[in-house]
Amino acid sequence: MSRPRILLFSNWFAPGFKGGGSQLAIINLVHALRDEFEFWVVSRDRDVGDSHPYAGTQINTWIQKDQFHVRYQSPEEQGYFAIAEIIRSTPHELVHLNSVVSIPFAAEPLVFRRTQPREIPVLISPHGEMSPRARAEKPLRKSIYLGVTRATRLFADAHWHAASPMEERDIKEVWGADASVMVAPILPPSSVVLAKVWTRSLKTAGALRCVFLSRIDRMKNLDLAIDLISATPNATLDIYGPVGQPDYWAVCMARIAESKYSDAFRYRGSVSSDKVIETLAQYDLLVQPSRSENFGYTILESLSAGCPVLISDQTPWRALESAGIGFDLPLGKPQQFRDALVQMRDLDESTHSAWRERARSYAQTYISTSPAKVATREMYSALLHRR
Repeated sequence: MSRPRILLFSNWFAPGFKGGGSQLAIINLVHALRDEFEFWVVSRDRDVGDSHPYAGTQINTWIQKDQFHVRYQSPEEQGYFAIAEIIRSTPHELVHLNSVVSIPFAAEPLVFRRTQPREIPVLISPHGEMSPRARAEKPLRKSIYLGVTRATRLFADAHWHAASPMEERDIKEVWGADASVMVAPILPPSSVVLAKVWTRSLKTAGALRCVFLSRIDRMKNLDLAIDLISATPNATLDIYGPVGQPDYWAVCMARIAESKYSDAFRYRGSVSSDKVIETLAQYDLLVQPSRSENFGYTILESLSAGCPVLISDQTPWRALESAGIGFDLPLGKPQQFRDALVQMRDLDESTHSAWRERARSYAQTYISTSPAKVATREMYSALLHRR
């Protein structure tokens, strides 16, 4: 029996790893459901911020992978006519767009769709782009873009994928209460499912090794993490991740230079996806007070690694302190973050080991009970059956 064909557009895809949660979400989706659906993935030919294509990769042509196809488009081949030709020449039963604001991988496919019969459904996964905090980034540009697309009804008849009820509210706030929204949790990465217990140094009472691992931009709130560590004696912070906003990174580096504990900070560069859990396992606490998270892959990966977390309450990960695995705190109350750092700093190895074990157990329970795969399959099936 043939698998339904899904033409999927994504700004970034494997083998890249710098695109954060949305990139990882698409990679996990394709790998989890490729035996049930035939994915044809269209993406950029390079990772976030890179000036050269992926090494040894054919571009602007379809490549057969393990049960799916991928096409890496060069910058010169991301214009309207190139994208329109891909859609026109690639048989498919569903179009899945993984951005609202991407010109080549959202707007252009939708503009071409207006010239075609509408029997093929379109699904849009915003990956957090519709959250109030995300819309507050570059607000003028986004306000104009969203205003134009609403006026031209570019997203009319599209269906929306929300990763949580919180994202469903964000989508309907922008596109109206009548928007067709289906909720399906983000699929977890296989690295979390297969995570092992890594060897690490013992925890010393009175000292705390913290880690920040994410793309460096304002949404991830690294400057707050720096301020928190600067106010906590005997705490260190290793920073991992690609620099998404150089001007913001300059602000963060200035904060570090001004800190009386400037030696407590180290920038360690980017980490490939297959090394994330091993890296996180070496630390006592993930400190990542994001302004907003649609899912928060690093949070789940950290828990899976046995590394408790200190995060904001602007993510789906809640009630962590009652579970004994971390803290999810309001951004407007920095003293609560400082108190949590002191509490974790003063734990000895025996007590911290119990936190680590609970974190691992929590992550594995989440994986084993997650409805993500079933919900995503049902979402696709429902749209395919509407044709």
